[in-house]
Amino acid sequence: MLSLKHINRLIIVSLMWITAIVIVEARLVGIQVLAAKKLKQRAINQQVKSKDIPARRGSIYDRNGRLLARDDIFYDIVADPQQLDSIDVIDSVLCQIFQKPSGSYLNKILPYIHRRFVYLERRVPTPIAQKVKAKKIKGIYFTPLYSRSYPYGSVASTIIGCVNNDGKGIAGVELMYDSLLTGIPTQKLIFTDGFGEDYPLLRYSTGEPIPGDDVYLTIDIELQGILETE
Repeated sequence: MLSLKHINRLIIVSLMWITAIVIVEARLVGIQVLAAKKLKQRAINQQVKSKDIPARRGSIYDRNGRLLARDDIFYDIVADPQQLDSIDVIDSVLCQIFQKPSGSYLNKILPYIHRRFVYLERRVPTPIAQKVKAKKIKGIYFTPLYSRSYPYGSVASTIIGCVNNDGKGIAGVELMYDSLLTGIPTQKLIFTDGFGEDYPLLRYSTGEPIPGDDVYLTIDIELQGILETE
């Protein structure tokens, strides 16, 4: 028969084991909860990304209001294949607008039919993009792009300057007044699918970008052209 002393020892040892088990289980639960939070955040980070929506850069004019530099707008045309109602009809419409052989857009869409994003055309001029927009095709979306152009070509180019591929001034007036010409971009949150492709519908903007200010120079571009050819 166990003595009272032995019974007390057994009780103490049992309590110690129970306490140790509780501590270990609590730590495991804590680790699991923490890991779940980290995995959840990692999944969110993988499914959501932010992207700048560029603002239109301000234009440059001569003293008579003649346009010397401007941002031309182009569009990337994309599609959500799972929202397209009739791919054959869409192919026919787009082939007619872009003057391409029949089936050109079927070949672009079908490999991505189970995804949510595919490029149809890149850097489309505004007039042509407007023709596509006018068709109001469900599942087709437009992403604006800006490209700097100089209507007078090389005339006064050393004065006007130029921008780099990111649209930042690197010479002349474009550089000197870069902060004034540069607009204020905004951001959009883009949700992606399991393949990392964008969901065109799931895009949330933080606001509209603010265009840059225009700059007027004291030069007369016509007179400048004459001076440069003499």
